[in-house]
Amino acid sequence: MQRSAIVLLPALLVFVALRVPIAAALDNPALRSLLICVPLISFGQIIYNCTSEWLVREKAFRGLAINRIWQSSSLSLSKLAFGVAGGIGGGLVLGEVLGRLFYIGHSYRRVWRGRLSWSRAADGTVAIQRRMAAMGRRYRSFPRLMVPDQLVNTIGGSIHVLAIGYAFGPTELGYVSLLFSALYLPVTIVSSSLKDVFRQQASINYVRDGTCRPLYAKLVLPVALLGFAGFGLLYVISPWLFVFVFGPEWAKAGEYSRILVPMFFFNFVAMSLGGVLVIAEQMAVSLRWQVVSLVLGGAALVVGIVAFNTVTGTLWLFTIARSFSYVHYMVLSYRYAKRPTDDQGAVRRRPSKGIL
Repeated sequence: MQRSAIVLLPALLVFVALRVPIAAALDNPALRSLLICVPLISFGQIIYNCTSEWLVREKAFRGLAINRIWQSSSLSLSKLAFGVAGGIGGGLVLGEVLGRLFYIGHSYRRVWRGRLSWSRAADGTVAIQRRMAAMGRRYRSFPRLMVPDQLVNTIGGSIHVLAIGYAFGPTELGYVSLLFSALYLPVTIVSSSLKDVFRQQASINYVRDGTCRPLYAKLVLPVALLGFAGFGLLYVISPWLFVFVFGPEWAKAGEYSRILVPMFFFNFVAMSLGGVLVIAEQMAVSLRWQVVSLVLGGAALVVGIVAFNTVTGTLWLFTIARSFSYVHYMVLSYRYAKRPTDDQGAVRRRPSKGIL
């Protein structure tokens, strides 16, 4: 985390120095003040990731669930409130910053201030140092692959914002952005919590038995049924719900939500049982999947804008492309959930105790 702060501090200075020419180049004066928020948002995400991974390592799943709820609720509610009150664009950014600040305060109070000892594993013994050095050598390829993997994932998660904002203007972009924030709330809270618990047990099974396929197959149907019930209900009530909460002018967002519900359903199932590719040390496969997903999503947006020139048509193609990507991810996860066998059919054993 100290290294992240060292990187983000110069980034903050760069954004402060170049915010005016960047805003002028993009013909958006509002960016002059909003660009300063980028390093702050990034630091909040780093705090969140470090806290979550530590809780998974300690098997503190109750604290992890509270962690997820605080993160998702503070972000989504802040963005919704500030997005509506602050004119969509700037309000969404301010809501993001406020949500991160809320979470950092919660993280410090619940974890950093002594509930868990962050130095527990760093006792300075020679054995610990040797083990950490061995793990670093073994997984030295992970940072090289995970950095572009997460970069492509971030671009893929924002590409619809760029495309819809460019093609249909800030009003339609505001509807879609707030809609994504609202729909991601249940997905993030429930899916992320399920993923952390699944990943812990899947890692144990994979190291001990050479496979976590039985666990994956056992859970995929219950998770799918849970998602079908939740998103099926959302599909039915979303037009009425947006009008009831935000007023009649938001009826269009309710109709858009129905288009996106299938995509969020497949996202929920795939990501609730995610992490298999990391456990199986198949980061190259994960990176290739990210690239394919980005290309499919980008192509769907371009075709929708050019061929249909409507928000609904574009969202439908985007939903189909992303749904296919999530199904593809589930197929890959199941395929690599079993360790390869040698020529005699025996499972190849790994000397490590796992990566989690």
